[in-house]
Amino acid sequence: MGFLIKKWNLSSLFVISLLVLLFISGCANQQSEEATASNKSENLSDSEDTISIGVSIQGFKGMFTNYIRAGIMEEAKKHGKSVNVVVVDAEDRADKQIGQIENFISQGADAIILNPVDRIASAPAVDAAVKAGIPIITVNTQTDNQSKASAFVGSDDFEAGKIQMDFIAKELGGKGNVAILHGAMGHSAQIGRYEGYKSILEENPNMQIIFENTAEWQTDKALSIVENWLVTGKNIDAIAANSDTMALGAKSAIDAVGKSNDILVLGMDAIPNMLKGIENGQISGTIWQDGIGQGKYSLDLAVKAAKGETIDDYLIPYELITKENIDKYKKMAEERDELSEKYN
Repeated sequence: MGFLIKKWNLSSLFVISLLVLLFISGCANQQSEEATASNKSENLSDSEDTISIGVSIQGFKGMFTNYIRAGIMEEAKKHGKSVNVVVVDAEDRADKQIGQIENFISQGADAIILNPVDRIASAPAVDAAVKAGIPIITVNTQTDNQSKASAFVGSDDFEAGKIQMDFIAKELGGKGNVAILHGAMGHSAQIGRYEGYKSILEENPNMQIIFENTAEWQTDKALSIVENWLVTGKNIDAIAANSDTMALGAKSAIDAVGKSNDILVLGMDAIPNMLKGIENGQISGTIWQDGIGQGKYSLDLAVKAAKGETIDDYLIPYELITKENIDKYKKMAEERDELSEKYN
């Protein structure tokens, strides 16, 4: 009996060990596949049959930049193994981003997608790619030497600023005090949107900028800045924020002092909490910017450029969202957020 038990145990151990090895092997293969699909891979393929595309995103912490990332990865799926896409996080550091682009170049990328951290500081990344003879497509934001890049995919930030400030002007009847929350100074979106604001304000001389400051896209910073503005006792009729994240911070500060119905708050990007606020009548409006679409088209152009095809800029229009059309955009946002969750 003892011999039989030992024999059974040895056989069982062998079978169990084999199953464990197969399981580990399967997990490893699955993780390898997931690495490519979820942009955890570190290296570009050097296969002649594979188009290799390196992507540097300004920061994975931003909700909107993750929409861009999801769009890129979703488009990559259409190409299967014929296209290898590696997406890396620049962590909002231009110096790190330049290093990433240099790394892609050294690995022999067939094309590069750049979501610039800074208009000026990220410009050397474009120069490096051009010098190496590698097509480089900027997405969502631009660099100071944009004309050297192969193409740009995004939306016209000047138009976004105009749309937002025009809505404010109409709501205020062309007169009143406006405060502006800037994104990171020097960022192409911040520059373009501010120019758009000024173009509308020039048409409405009875409107003036009473306060302006940068909250660098951050909710907490925006809340603190607006709290300080409100303490002065100066009248603010509307706050134009370069992003929804900052608009939400502004709204929190306003609600805390009981001025919810006295100050218009406008944002940009149509993130979930802003859409809820618009639906509930707590937020005046936001601007729809198609991050998923920007990501998809940037990869589409990168693949074409890698094949030697001629490419051009691709602009996706901004759209104003208010209480009147919120239902349409809620559905679009749900689809967008589901896709973003899939890849981030």
